[in-house]
Amino acid sequence: MDKSELLSVLEDHHAWLRDVAKGARANVTELDLRDANMRGAVLIDADLRGADLSGADLRDADLTKANLSGAILQNANLQGACLDYADMSAEDLRGANLLNISSQGTDFWRSNFGGAAITPEVLHNALRCRL
Repeated sequence: MDKSELLSVLEDHHAWLRDVAKGARANVTELDLRDANMRGAVLIDADLRGADLSGADLRDADLTKANLSGAILQNANLQGACLDYADMSAEDLRGANLLNISSQGTDFWRSNFGGAAITPEVLHNALRCRL
């Protein structure tokens, strides 16, 4: 997906969030979005299942209730992103920057955090452990 197509998807998604009769929910399942710049994007309830987001810039993005199950986020930058109630199951998060994320109610089942930058609190929450 090239930059103009991605911008169009994001614009349609913003319109859909304001009025479901307008625009369209973002659906980028299984797409190649490697190194995409989506910093600060509002992707609430978006469908990103299986997308390749390796190296993507998702700093400060709002991914509340987004479905990212099976997505590849190797070396992606999610610093400051909101992942509340997102489906992040079976994620490849190796080398990702997960510092200062919000992850209340997020499903990280079977995700790979190898080499990821992550705070102990978020990791314990992801693993459903107590500190």
